[in-house]
Amino acid sequence: MHSNLDSKFNEKKVSRRNLLKGTAAGAVALGSGLFLPEQLTQAKSDVEIINGTGFYRFAVGDFKVTSISDGMLTIPTNVFATNASQTSIDAVLETVGLTTEPAQAPMNVALLETSDSLILFDTGGKDLGPIGGQLTTALSQLGHAPEDITHVVFTHAHPDHVGGTIDADGNPIFSQAQHFMSETEWTHWLSQEGANAEFITSHILPLENQMTLFQGDEEILPGIYAISTPGHTPGHMAYSLSSNDEKLVLTGDVSNHYVLSLKKPDWHLAFDSNPEKAVETRIAFFNHLADAGTKVLGYHFPFPGVGYVVASRTFENQWSWLPSM
Repeated sequence: MHSNLDSKFNEKKVSRRNLLKGTAAGAVALGSGLFLPEQLTQAKSDVEIINGTGFYRFAVGDFKVTSISDGMLTIPTNVFATNASQTSIDAVLETVGLTTEPAQAPMNVALLETSDSLILFDTGGKDLGPIGGQLTTALSQLGHAPEDITHVVFTHAHPDHVGGTIDADGNPIFSQAQHFMSETEWTHWLSQEGANAEFITSHILPLENQMTLFQGDEEILPGIYAISTPGHTPGHMAYSLSSNDEKLVLTGDVSNHYVLSLKKPDWHLAFDSNPEKAVETRIAFFNHLADAGTKVLGYHFPFPGVGYVVASRTFENQWSWLPSM
């Protein structure tokens, strides 16, 4: 699978020394996984806050990317490790100075502006967390109306990723947009039963006439490559954005916590549909990203979720999160 991911990304590898050269936290990140306080302070100061909603803008070649905060989920830590003891979970969190209960999972929605398109990746949550479900408000503060969105691309169909698709009357919010979802994901959720499936189908079935289904591991729009990353859900996709030899990978939910999922990738997330497949995918995915030195945007990583995963020098299949703003 690792070699398959190599062909999917098709990126020039860079050494970890070059990746971290000139950064204050380089040596620390490679070793213990901790970051220097001044680095975190700088990261916060670079984030633009408008009316309490976070925005972070940056370029990927000719692409303009904005990470939009759609709030924060609060989750019991054992949800991230159903096959580990609470003592083990607490120990990992304590090594990086995090409180042991509860965990926080931001929702970072990516907006991509190209020369002729305005593309959303996922649509945030609805009634999830104190400020979730405010994506259209956030877009208006950026000068965009819902009808300005030309494309909506989904990583998968969990409520915190498709919650912002449908209005109170059951109509698509992004009425002019072409929507994209993997065929495997679409078929999976429309075949399910129960309350969770009912919520999801009510938020994706009304999009049927606007939906384009695809198989994965293919370019779905110019410069946007869908990467099949199953396990969290059967049709989960990550995305590689490429412009002028610069790349950004949107991780979706391959990882749901910037410490637990990276330090202990073999721990099972309660929301993974196939935990063993999710582990296999996670290890191959993050090994590749670390080896290639690829910038990523993590949906559930600390806002704005932009940075690098850096491989441990000591432990195989362990990584640290290095924010880069």
